[in-house]
Amino acid sequence: VYLRWNVPYDVYKDYEHLFLNIYEGFTYLYIQAPIKDPSLGLEYPANGTDSYNQDVWVSYNGTQPNLMTWYSWNRIPITTLGDGLFKGNQTIKSWYCSHEFTMHHIGKEAFADSTVEFVDLYHEIYTIGEHAFRNCVNIKEITLPETLTSIAANAFEGCTGLESIVLPGSVQQIGHKAFADCTALSSINIPLSWNSASADY
Repeated sequence: VYLRWNVPYDVYKDYEHLFLNIYEGFTYLYIQAPIKDPSLGLEYPANGTDSYNQDVWVSYNGTQPNLMTWYSWNRIPITTLGDGLFKGNQTIKSWYCSHEFTMHHIGKEAFADSTVEFVDLYHEIYTIGEHAFRNCVNIKEITLPETLTSIAANAFEGCTGLESIVLPGSVQQIGHKAFADCTALSSINIPLSWNSASADY
């Protein structure tokens, strides 16, 4: 039996994260506190709307607009948003990492063609897959963490609302046309210490 429960924010409001694992007999209880102020309306995926394959969140069929990621599933930390996880989703507005330093990869087309407006990559994302945010026209800004090493081809293609972006010094690779057709993008700030990006982005 696997149980999970959200600790009320007002109980653990002074903690950014808290989880407790209790294993007794065949019951596994996972308790995780919210990571953000409830005024943001953040929620974990409702029961029955999400599915996982080992450390990958592979599917979501819910309609919640503001989502947080579970830290783990069946005692395995979730490290990856699967390919096409929110592709075409027309209800999502924001998505937040678990803030447990375990979410490392955004899969191919993870948010492509969706209505997402804001993503919180915190200090834990390493790679952003091909077409991950393609045609996410509602994103105006995004903070790329210092942990990020790779932005794949066409990752932000068609993000017509994106106005500016700062590339952290940790980035080692930018794929072909990563920012193609970002018509509102007026500047891409690249660290002076880094010069290995392809000019064709």
